[in-house]
Amino acid sequence: MNRLVIIIGCILGLIISLIILFSNTDNDTKQSHSPLILHVDAHTMYTPEAMHEDLNQLASVYPTWMRVDSIGKSHFGKDIAVVYLGHGRPQILIVGAHHGREWMTTMVLVKALAEYAKAASNNFELGGYDVSALLDAVTLIIVPMLNPDGVMIAQSGLPKGGDHALLENANEKNSDFTRWKANGRGVNLNIQYAANWEQAVSEPKPHYEKYKGPEPESERESRALAELVRDLEPEMVLAYHSSGQVIYWQYDQQDAQLIRDQKIGQEIASLTGYLLAVEPREDSHAGFKDWFIHKYQKPGFTIEIGSSVGDQSLPIAHFDQVWEKNKLVLLYVANLVAR
Repeated sequence: MNRLVIIIGCILGLIISLIILFSNTDNDTKQSHSPLILHVDAHTMYTPEAMHEDLNQLASVYPTWMRVDSIGKSHFGKDIAVVYLGHGRPQILIVGAHHGREWMTTMVLVKALAEYAKAASNNFELGGYDVSALLDAVTLIIVPMLNPDGVMIAQSGLPKGGDHALLENANEKNSDFTRWKANGRGVNLNIQYAANWEQAVSEPKPHYEKYKGPEPESERESRALAELVRDLEPEMVLAYHSSGQVIYWQYDQQDAQLIRDQKIGQEIASLTGYLLAVEPREDSHAGFKDWFIHKYQKPGFTIEIGSSVGDQSLPIAHFDQVWEKNKLVLLYVANLVAR
């Protein structure tokens, strides 16, 4: 009798264990198939905090493909996020939000991370590209928001900390900071690099959009990005900006390099519908892509994603159209580098 009780007890225990196991498995399956709720899909102002929440959520859902890190701190002590998407040795570096009011570029890059990671995890194709194969062959290294301080100022005005007098003077005593492009010290981060920096046009002191700083890489943000480039020596860089629907590609290339870079630029122009153009000489010094081309003799592009809207951020209503134009660009360049 005692033996029978023991056997029945063992059977019941096994049944209970199996019920718990299948229950947990079912919950995991439900969780893995539950839709991601990302700030970038909300069509509202995209803040530094919203970006970090989205990146952390994506990295937790797609750990096989995506890793989030930091390249340093901004002037106000905010983390400058960097995301590694993929496993390949050839690397492409993509940067958003050099300028405060251009935070829609961050949205484009975070949306790309979400769509590419999802496609790779589920073995989907996008635009005819085998995303998982591409990300096995290439790594996209994305700095979605180089200038979180500038974004915060453009979105919310004067910060709680910082030198208010400097910022007010840099904004020409205008109480409306929505036009702000500079970082938290009134320096334009895209005229901060050692490509004929001395010749770059600049205001003589901190300014909301036109001051190049006291020397190249004087700012934490530009220095962190330049150090990342020196560490990685990527095959290509793309810098996303937001005004003009134009692609800039040239900076003193010669011969075969000139032909190569123009051809890549033409393909990106074909994908996006943007104009491929050469910057006026006075505007082309000390920019990020200028420095990369000048130093490494590799392709670099500045992509202006939106129509010209003056001294303000692109309206959020433009985002869907902007995304449609740009959703395959990073896959195209990844496929190019993977060959």
